[in-house]
Amino acid sequence: KDLQIGEKVYINDGMIQMVVESHTDTEATCKVLQGGLISNHKGVNLPHTTMSVSVLAEKDKVFLEHVHELNIDYIALSFVSSPEDITMTRDILKSLGHPIPIIAKIERETAVQNIIEIIQTTDIVMVARGDLGVEIGIERVPQIQKMILQEATKYIKPVIVATQMLESMTTGLTATRAEVSDVANAIYDSASCVMLSGETAVGKYPILTVQTMRRVIDESEKEFKYRDYFFHQLRKNFYDVPSAVSAATVKTCYSAAAKGIIICTMKGMTARSISRFRPSLPILALTPSLKTYNQLAMNWGIIPIHQRASTVSEAIHHVSEYALERGILSYGDLIVVTAGSPFNVSGSTNMMIVDIIGDVLVRGEGHGEGGTIHGQVAIALSPNDEALYEAKNKILILSSCTHQYAKVIENSIGVILQNHPEDAESEAIALELAAKNNLPIITRADNALTILQEQQF
Repeated sequence: KDLQIGEKVYINDGMIQMVVESHTDTEATCKVLQGGLISNHKGVNLPHTTMSVSVLAEKDKVFLEHVHELNIDYIALSFVSSPEDITMTRDILKSLGHPIPIIAKIERETAVQNIIEIIQTTDIVMVARGDLGVEIGIERVPQIQKMILQEATKYIKPVIVATQMLESMTTGLTATRAEVSDVANAIYDSASCVMLSGETAVGKYPILTVQTMRRVIDESEKEFKYRDYFFHQLRKNFYDVPSAVSAATVKTCYSAAAKGIIICTMKGMTARSISRFRPSLPILALTPSLKTYNQLAMNWGIIPIHQRASTVSEAIHHVSEYALERGILSYGDLIVVTAGSPFNVSGSTNMMIVDIIGDVLVRGEGHGEGGTIHGQVAIALSPNDEALYEAKNKILILSSCTHQYAKVIENSIGVILQNHPEDAESEAIALELAAKNNLPIITRADNALTILQEQQF
């Protein structure tokens, strides 16, 4: 009944195009302008029609009553036009006792016009490019996609880029170069997720398609400009404590050469906040909530861990064990931890801790392949005969190094050099002598002479 004579009707992402010639309240007679094969459950687009129906049909409202028992993690809302569509759905979910996050599918011209308000209101945004291309014209889709990615980042909202990403693999064994570039560009533009649809829903090679998508993502993420992206984001001020702590966490990671970020979270907000800065190191989010654990899989770079901890130190222990078992982190790695006081209370993130994986006394810069050694400590403050004897089969600690230490180093099983970064000459000689004797060496080991004691094992 909403159709008018002369309006266009598009089916299956615009593959079928028709024009209305006549209609009643229950049927429309259309002339086919561009024909082809269609099947059941294909989408219908009416870009030029003013619709009187709600974004939520009555059957949708019935479905919402069952989402809790089905353990649904997200609700994706199609054909969103305004923020009111989101709030209406959220109100229904709340009234049913199901506060489930909402994905707003952007596929209408009106949604693009109201995009900022929709981004602020929803939990996740999906650029549904198939229907969107029909509604606004395919030539506008790239610019709209980039705009949505930029705006959503400001409001800490993940973006899913979807539809026709590897369309050729619906029927073929390989993707086109243009499709691969499309996936890569979504990654470069900081999309949180890239989504396959027809390729895996009805395609001939769903597993191969997923494997192809995975390879493209992995390769693209190697080239992402992580530091540039982060420091561009730092140009703005953050007035709320969790955002300020999140920014400080990532900045500390870069300045201290940390290897990982550990987050203690209830509902995942701090993890999402840190994720938006796209740090180049793993984000390990420990949560006691299974729902949060599942939902965080939608956010960029987060490795969720479902486990309960009573204190920050206990949380660090759990995450360290998890990361060491899977090779994500190693003993001696510096980590930056965010948590809240009081602990395990949502929205309380207010502190940052710098810690080390394992029982580490001294850290420095390792060189070569390394290896594991153990033994007593020998401290040599001068390259005399006594030092030569004392260093035999021990770990040698030096404050500086010249070629006079050659015999002392030769007698040792490894070297720790407490040199200032500007003392490049000592470092170069120590590295040369260690390499000559095939010994492991750590340089720039701050406070080694203070912390480590003679004969300590």
